[in-house]
Amino acid sequence: MAITSNAAVIRELHARLRRADHGENGFEAGKEARTRLETLRRLKEFVDDGKIKRTGRAGGVNTHVHTAKSFSYFESPSDAVWQAYLARVGILGINDHYTLAGHDEFAQACRILGIRPIFSMEAIAMWEEAEAEGMTVNDPANPGRTYLTAKGVTRQFPSRSKGEADLSRMQAALLERHCQITEKLNAVVTERLGVADAVLWEDVLALTPHDQPTERHICLAVAQFLADAYPDVAARRTAVTRLVDSDVPADVLEDPAAFQDYLRGMLVKAGRPAYVEEAREAFIPVERLVSMALDLGAIPTYPVMGNPISPWEKDLGALFDRLEAANIHAIEVIPDRNAVERLRDIVQMAAQRNFPTFNGTEHNTKTAMPLVDRYYFDEEFRPHFDRGARLLLGHQALKAGGEDGYVLEDGTLPPGDREENLKRVEEASRRR
Repeated sequence: MAITSNAAVIRELHARLRRADHGENGFEAGKEARTRLETLRRLKEFVDDGKIKRTGRAGGVNTHVHTAKSFSYFESPSDAVWQAYLARVGILGINDHYTLAGHDEFAQACRILGIRPIFSMEAIAMWEEAEAEGMTVNDPANPGRTYLTAKGVTRQFPSRSKGEADLSRMQAALLERHCQITEKLNAVVTERLGVADAVLWEDVLALTPHDQPTERHICLAVAQFLADAYPDVAARRTAVTRLVDSDVPADVLEDPAAFQDYLRGMLVKAGRPAYVEEAREAFIPVERLVSMALDLGAIPTYPVMGNPISPWEKDLGALFDRLEAANIHAIEVIPDRNAVERLRDIVQMAAQRNFPTFNGTEHNTKTAMPLVDRYYFDEEFRPHFDRGARLLLGHQALKAGGEDGYVLEDGTLPPGDREENLKRVEEASRRR
């Protein structure tokens, strides 16, 4: 009888975290012996037996990672939680675009591995005042477009809520656009490479768990077609040169994530052959996206871009004034994208305004990177990021108990001293 080594078993268990579960696109009935969550339990046994070592400094915090439920380096919520567990992260937050689909698996995975979970969702609104002035907000390329997050989601949408209707309309508009992009890309491949039906809509959908593809999924499908059709690297380079109608940088084919980003920039972005303008329905006004977060029992939060500095963010005092006027009383940062001087300015301004600051890494490309940002363990920043994470945990705990969280149901802060409100919510984070 053949004996399978521990190393081989562990490799297969890791691979299982990256494959589809029942109910997701790509699932093969009868192939899988265990679910992803069952796989996590088995991997945990290997850790407990000393056969898998955890690395990294204990206690890291990351309140913002994407999973494959939108697009990510991680192929599933369980995969994200497992990698965080190996890195000894103590608090982790799921933050997918336009969907809550990963929240249940994420919660169970965190419970199995002893990580404290935070639940969030991200979407893009239109700040109409900035759009009218031709000013960018926190999307560096598109005036008016504004990323916002619903941090600390505590419930599903109430029945027939405006937020649920808005999200459905946004999803439908994005789905239609991405279908059109795929059709145009397929036509470009046919015209420039002479290959018909190389990138079909069903190919793109197969790369997503629940039929919610993004531009990145489309470019992943193109990259996979090129790798399959042109296994020789020299031939592939020639094909890519013809496809993008430009010389290809020397090393771009060597890094799959960079290659997918390159295809996106050369084929899908504005001015490129497969570009499709977004429908107005995809970008609801900021105030409606704030209302959507409140429908989810969450904290409306503004992600500060930091670097590059946009016109809307140049004057931080004016930015925070606008946020308060919009009932946005929290910010988040992706520290690795910031120069330390700019990050310091943002965090200090937030502290002066009694705004919590949440930190994260995103992981919304196929590029491997650490799960704890480079500034988290710096004692200048860690107290702020720790407090932000505790506030999110406290908000979730309070709302779960039927109490007021950090913000009230209408988005305002509870009456009284802001610092006392922060302390009240932080204290609730001790609840499990």
